[in-house]
Amino acid sequence: MFDGLGIIGLFAAVKQFIKESTEKPVPAEYWNNKALMHEDKMNPDVSPQQVMKNLERGKYYSPTVIPERYEQPVKIVDRKSYNHDVRVYGKEVADDNAKLGLYSFVLDRSN
Repeated sequence: MFDGLGIIGLFAAVKQFIKESTEKPVPAEYWNNKALMHEDKMNPDVSPQQVMKNLERGKYYSPTVIPERYEQPVKIVDRKSYNHDVRVYGKEVADDNAKLGLYSFVLDRSN
């Protein structure tokens, strides 16, 4: 029914499935020390496998959370358009548009 390659492929798929199901998730705090992680990645003596082992062991742990760029507060200049979009489309859509920078500039509508 199966040829040799099919059986080998089946074994490889089962092995990969077992490996993925037994892996422990890495906590988010282990990624917070990005400066030290970057130094290790740029060091030619440290292999990518060693970086992953360091990550799993908690070498890059930092209790302080560094906000990403998209988490920074958004400055809204065109408040009138923002309030209109909140009423029409909802606050979630208007906030997403503000994060994209839609309200950070004012278009001249006199033309």
